[in-house]
Amino acid sequence: MKYHVNLSDRNKMVVDKVTDKFNNDRYCAEVSAPGTGKSYVSLELICRNMDKSTLFLAPTNAILNQFKSTIAQVRVYLVMLIYMIWKKLIED
Repeated sequence: MKYHVNLSDRNKMVVDKVTDKFNNDRYCAEVSAPGTGKSYVSLELICRNMDKSTLFLAPTNAILNQFKSTIAQVRVYLVMLIYMIWKKLIED
């Protein structure tokens, strides 16, 4: 399976298990310790389901802001990657 976000092996396993869960159910929750990459897991799941509506719930504004920051970091990385590929194509 192709991953859109750079994930640890543990988080790849979580994404795969949540994806399997969604094949049978309409809802799922991930509960993990702080700092284990839940924002990255959530972002990967959103990327995989761009054709569907997503509701992201966070218990505090701080966690919601952290998730927004994660999205911004990934977006900047993708823009830089696209630019490097484009530049390489022009040079060739």
